[in-house]
Amino acid sequence: MTLLYAYAVVKRGRECWSLVIPKCPFCHKRHTHGGGLLSRDPKSYFSSRSPHCANVEKSFLNMYWLTDDGTLHGQAVPESLYSKIGMQP
Repeated sequence: MTLLYAYAVVKRGRECWSLVIPKCPFCHKRHTHGGGLLSRDPKSYFSSRSPHCANVEKSFLNMYWLTDDGTLHGQAVPESLYSKIGMQP
């Protein structure tokens, strides 16, 4: 399995940040994920997410990591996620 990245664009709302995925790696459509309150750093919400695609089964095999530069922003992939998808860290 390959670790998929979804490039996110941070958008400021009235009360919270939105993390907009212009092109989902699964369905190639636009999705939006929550990015926390404006008082917090929205990049702290760049983590593993389930896609919002209607035709994608929700499971650990069908997840992506939000990024804006191709990195995990200092976050390590949890070992529990590796074991659930049968990968080695």
